[in-house]
Amino acid sequence: MKIIHFSEVAPIPSEKIGIAGAEKLSVRPLVTQADGAPTFTMVLLELGPGGSTPDHSHQREEEIFVKTGTGILRYSGKDIPLDPGRVVYLGPNEAHQFVNTGNEVLELLCVTLIQSE
Repeated sequence: MKIIHFSEVAPIPSEKIGIAGAEKLSVRPLVTQADGAPTFTMVLLELGPGGSTPDHSHQREEEIFVKTGTGILRYSGKDIPLDPGRVVYLGPNEAHQFVNTGNEVLELLCVTLIQSE
């Protein structure tokens, strides 16, 4: 079992973990294989004002909960508004990009399958 407050996990700047093309992005790995999680990982993505993830996709599904801030999800040629409480499900191989359009940090809680080697 693991019980923590998210603030106990230091944010890692995207460039330190090899996320090319990201701007003003940091990642807090909240639950990982290192914690004994065999199936899912949970991370908190933090996008500063004007920040973005790269346009990307995953081979696995991804579930997102918008915790704070405002922004857009670029998906299939559309800009979809994001605000606190919004939930997003992305299936495998669905290209997407998150962009912070607001004046505060856009916090995205992300749950996904642990990628097998």
